[in-house]
Amino acid sequence: MGKVQIITIAFASLFLIQVVYYSSRNKLRDKQAFLWFLMAFIGIFIAVCLDWLNKIAALLGVAYMPALIFTIAFLVVLNILIYQSVTLSDHQEKIKTLVQEIAYLKHELEEYQRKGEKMNLINFLLILSNTCILVIGQFLWKYGMMKTSFSLDSFSIIKLLFSPFIFSGLVMYGAATILWLFILSRVPLSVAYPVQSIAYVLAVFGAYFVFHEPLSPAKIIGVILIILGVSLIGISPNTQ
Repeated sequence: MGKVQIITIAFASLFLIQVVYYSSRNKLRDKQAFLWFLMAFIGIFIAVCLDWLNKIAALLGVAYMPALIFTIAFLVVLNILIYQSVTLSDHQEKIKTLVQEIAYLKHELEEYQRKGEKMNLINFLLILSNTCILVIGQFLWKYGMMKTSFSLDSFSIIKLLFSPFIFSGLVMYGAATILWLFILSRVPLSVAYPVQSIAYVLAVFGAYFVFHEPLSPAKIIGVILIILGVSLIGISPNTQ
């Protein structure tokens, strides 16, 4: 066994050890590991069988045997590069599809969160504030109408609109409208609007204590039913 053959076997063995090392560290996947194991064994086989390769080169009419080896190695490396290019292109396509799917799922999640935002404490307090402002506006209108006479003519309407209590009620409704628009940007309408029916509860008891309007058992039962309905609507998003 000549020096060239020994050096070739040594390099091929080192290459095999390197492949084993990277495979054991999971830095080479199964397909790639098998490919490089095969290349390492072929290198060792070529190093062991140099005499046979000389005979094969002579049969093929190749005067210089290393030229045959380099030609074969060039073709093998070329095929490996083509295979890696195909694999890389496939992975790039899969990554592109995966990124698109992630972007779509992110959009769907944001849309779901926007539409199905829970009735948390802050949102409930905002709706309650809006309801209280509306009820206060109604009380101002009621009090204002108790202090003035009203007829359906232009002068009476203009005079009524600029009376302190009626005008204050209009301001309260304007503020409530702005707050309501903000609430609708955070809470689904199917949840926010029924919760606003708390205004009926506040109006019934407020009219009893402020304007001394009668409070019948039927009104109390109706108020209890409204409170139960609002409670069910308030907790319903949490059970979806």
